[in-house]
Parts: sequence; C-alpha cells; structure tokens
Amino acid sequence: MRLEEFQKQVEKEVSKKLGSDCQTNGQRLLQNNGGASHAVAISRPGYMTSCVHIDGFYHDYLEGVADVAGIAEEIVRLYRANAQADVDLSQFADYGNVTPRLRGLLVNTKRNRELLAGVPHREFLDLSLVYAIELSEPGEPMGHLRIHNGHLAGWGVKESDLYEAARENMEGFNEAFLESMDAFLAPWLDPDKREALDASLYILSNKRRFHGAVQMLNRDALRRASEILKGGFFILPSSLHECILVPEDGDGEFAQELAEIVREVNDTQVAKEEILSYHVYRYDRKNENITIAA
Repeated sequence: MRLEEFQKQVEKEVSKKLGSDCQTNGQRLLQNNGGASHAVAISRPGYMTSCVHIDGFYHDYLEGVADVAGIAEEIVRLYRANAQADVDLSQFADYGNVTPRLRGLLVNTKRNRELLAGVPHREFLDLSLVYAIELSEPGEPMGHLRIHNGHLAGWGVKESDLYEAARENMEGFNEAFLESMDAFLAPWLDPDKREALDASLYILSNKRRFHGAVQMLNRDALRRASEILKGGFFILPSSLHECILVPEDGDGEFAQELAEIVREVNDTQVAKEEILSYHVYRYDRKNENITIAA
C-alpha cells in the first residue's frame, strides 16, 4: 500500500473512533529546508488543530508490526492524552492578542521556497524572517503557530506590522541569551588561530534555545556582544537555534576557515531540517550592520 492510501485509511479509522465532535483529514506538512511529512490532522471548532505524524507508523505497517486499526487506536490515544493542552484559537482573532506573542524565526531562503510562498516573510541576506505566535508559557514545552498569508487579511495588517511587532518583542522582552563558550572551535583551528581567539567565543540564542538564531537580528544583543568582544565579530550559524560569535581577525583567510568549519558541522552534526546557512556573517561594530563574510 502506498503512503497516500495508507494515510487515507488511517484517517478514516481515526474519524470513526472520534465521532462527530472532531474533524479529521490527512495533511502534508512542510518542514524546514524543503522537507515534508505526512500526518493525520484532528480539529475541534475554535481550537488548535493537532497533527499526529504517521511516517513512522507507515514504516511499522510495512514491516508488519502494526495494522491500520491498531495505528488509528494509537493516534486517538495520543490525541486524547494531549487534549488538555489544546489552545483556544478564538483569542487570536483579535490582532491585539497576537502582538504580545508574536515572534520571528529565521530560515534559509533558497531551501524554503515552497514554504515561503505561503507565509509573510522578509528576506535578510540569504535568510528569511518568518513569523509565528508563541503558544506556550515560560517553563512549558515550546509550541508555536506559524502565521500564513491568510492571517493578514483577517487581522487587517501587513507584513511590515508583523516585522515591527516581532522586533519590538525581541528587544523589549530581553530574550537574548549570550554565554561564553570557551574553546568550542579550538580543536578545528590551527594553533595560531587558537591563540588569536583568546577564549572569547560566545553563544547567541534566546533564553529557550529554540529558534534562537533569530537573535542575530537583535540590535541590542549585537551591541552588547560587540562591547564584550571589544570590536566586530563573525557570526557562525550553528543551527536554527543558536549562533556562535567569534572575535574578528585581520587575516582575510580567517572567515573562509570559519566557513569550512560551518560546512563540516552542518554536514556531520546538524539535522538537515535544523541547518540555517553555510555562510559566515560579519558584524561591523561601527556601522552596526551584518554582511556575508564567506
């Protein structure tokens, strides 16, 4: 049985088990960097849709470990176990309730063309800023709702409104997380470069360490980092969730050497869907701007 047919059969079984209180349908969910997964979406009027991914279940089905009925039963169990965490989406019909929870997320532009076609976004160098509503409270597992083009008409706002609100929240809520990371890159650098680093490496993220690479757009955090590092610095995108700041070096080859490190880490240590970029960026302290260094 092909995956699409399997998805239809599982969705029908789930629908039977849940009854008329819930609506179900099969969905193809876009993931970061061009990936996609299949899911059964379960919704109740006014509440956030719960999506249970079925790709793993499909593998079990092909291996003969589980049948359609058993898989549907497990999906229903998962849905009911998380039902108490359902978010009432009616509150977000009012844009005034959205703005305090509005967050920006950075993705790679080239690798996410299909995703970007359906969401408001703003390009920044080789990256794009997209927007989401933060659903969870501090201390809870991270959850967010991605904003799509259709939301804008309902709210009567433009992408520029989202941009300003996301920037104000990022800086006003003091979300930046800046921490020393001594000698993280030292094993990959030659002895001269290790000495030049002077153990002044820093991690830049947000306090939840979730999609924290967007903090490279946080002007206040970058100014603070430049004061700590006493000058400009390179920004290494280690993943969607964080960046590494490296003191600027006068050697023109240093940026290229750092780019090779980024490539090696991306190719060997970072999950495909969490890669942000293969470039290294440079923050100019005097002009307070970011450019691609290598």
